[in-house]
Amino acid sequence: MNPNSSFWKKRIDNFLLLLIFFAFLLLSLFMYLEKIDRDIKNYGTYQHKLQRMVNYEKDMENCFLKTFRYVDYDRIDKILRAFEQDIRFFKHSKIGEEFGAESYDMVLNIEKLYLEKMELIEQFQSANARATNAVHYLYDLRKTIEKKFPDDVDKHNLMNQFFFLFGKVLMGLPLDTLLLNKDLNALKQNSGNQYFDYFYRQTKQFMSDVRLIKKLFATNEKIDSLGAIKVLITDLSQKYHRNLNQQR
Repeated sequence: MNPNSSFWKKRIDNFLLLLIFFAFLLLSLFMYLEKIDRDIKNYGTYQHKLQRMVNYEKDMENCFLKTFRYVDYDRIDKILRAFEQDIRFFKHSKIGEEFGAESYDMVLNIEKLYLEKMELIEQFQSANARATNAVHYLYDLRKTIEKKFPDDVDKHNLMNQFFFLFGKVLMGLPLDTLLLNKDLNALKQNSGNQYFDYFYRQTKQFMSDVRLIKKLFATNEKIDSLGAIKVLITDLSQKYHRNLNQQR
C-alpha cells in the first residue's frame, strides 16, 4: 500500500471529523441561542402582562374612591375580566418551568388575593349603589316633607339635623352616633306619617350600608394584591438577569 495514500487518507478522515465536530458545535450554539432568545421573549411577555395587571389593580382601587357616587360598573367588570384573563395566561404558561415553582406559587397567591378583592368589589358596588340612591331619595323626601309641613319649624330643624349628619358621612368625617340616635328617636315620634316612616326606614338602611362600606374598606386594606404583583415582577427580573449572566 502506498504510504502517501495512507497519509492523505488519514488527513482527510481527521478533517472530516473536525468538520463534523464544528458542525455539531455550531448546531448546539444555534440551539442554545434560540433558547436564550425564547427565554428573553417569554420574560418580556411576562413583564408586560404583569405591568398591565398593576394598572388593572390601581383601577380596582379607584373603584373604592367613588364612595357615594355612581360608578361605571361596566368598566369595572371589563377590568375584572381582563385581570382574570391575564391570571389564566400565567397559570397555563411555562413560568414554573422557566423560573421555578416559587414563581408559579406567587401567581396562585395573586389569584387568591384577586378573588378576595373581587368579592369585596361586588359587595361594595351593591352597598354603594344603595347608599347613593338613598341620598338622592332622602333629599327629595325632605323637600316633600317641608312642603307638606311649611310652618312646622321643629320638623324643618329635624330635617336639617339629618342632612348635617349625612354631610359629615359623605365627607368621611366622624359621625356623632348619640346625635344620630336622638334624631332617629325624634323621627319615631312622627310614626304614622308615611313620609316620616319612609325617611326613618331609608335612613336606617343608609347608615347600615355606610357601616358595611367602612368594613369593606378595612378588609380591603389587608389585601395587598398590588404588592404581590410587584413581588413577582421583582422575582422574575432577578432570576432572569441571574440566568442571563450564567448563560453568557
